[in-house]
Formats: sequence, structure tokens, C-alpha cells
Amino acid sequence: MEYDIPAIVADVYSPILLIAIAAIIRNSPTEKRRLLSAIVTYMAGVFGLMFIDKIASLWPRFGLDYSTHTALAVVCVWWICKNLKVSLWRVFWAASLAVYFALMVHLRYHTAADILATMSAITMWIAFYEILSATVWKLKTGNLNSSQTQVYGRDPHQDHQ
Repeated sequence: MEYDIPAIVADVYSPILLIAIAAIIRNSPTEKRRLLSAIVTYMAGVFGLMFIDKIASLWPRFGLDYSTHTALAVVCVWWICKNLKVSLWRVFWAASLAVYFALMVHLRYHTAADILATMSAITMWIAFYEILSATVWKLKTGNLNSSQTQVYGRDPHQDHQ
């Protein structure tokens, strides 16, 4: 039996992301509910877009293929980077995502156009969620006039190392 190392790496990337997410949630003493809520909402976008694509054939209309793996990787890396305190780890995860995309193209799992289209769509979902959560935070705190929104109570001027 021959093992193709790049294919194995591509296959274990998503489970590694999910393990990293579980570790961050487990190590957060006070924010487990918020962290879990955010990742579940992001995942709803991943599978919601997949469902919409299956019903409406959006990607095939343009000769493309919706990449669930791309969408999953993007939301996971976004969530991980948003919730890490060490900037260097953010660079690592962002770079790992770029390598994963290159690997998927190299292995011909998806085209670069598939990845870019999926990434664009899921990024809109992430932006919608981030805007909505910031608005809810403003409403909950009564801080409606602030142009500096503290998402989840974070100080935007504080350095998260």
C-alpha cells in the first residue's frame, strides 16, 4: 500500500483545526459558551452554503465547485486567530491555511477559482456574524454611540500577545 504524503496532510488538516479549537475552548475558563456559540454559528454558514449550493447549483452555474473543506478551513482559522493571544501563532495558522489551499490545488481536489469563490462566500458569512455580534454587544451594553466596538468585551487598543 502506497501512501501519498501530501494527500495525508490534506486529510488531517481539518481534524487538526478542530482539535486546536477544542483546546482553546477547554483552556478558556470563562468564555466557553461564547467561543462555542461563535464556532457553531460559523459552521452553520459552512454547511448552510453547501446546502444552498446543492439546491440552487450556484457554483456549477459558473463552472465551479463549492469547497466545503475550504469553507471549513477558513472559518476554523479565522476563529482560531481571533481567539489566540499570541500573534506568532496567528501567523502560523494563517500560513497553514495558504499551504492547505496550495495543497488542494496541487492534488487537484479543487481549482484556485473554486477556493477563491468559496472563500469569498464564507467570508461574507463571517462578516455578517461579526457585524451582528458587535451590534448585539452594543445593544446589551447600551454603548450605541461608540465607533470603537469591543467585540466580546475586548479592548480594541489592547495588545493581545
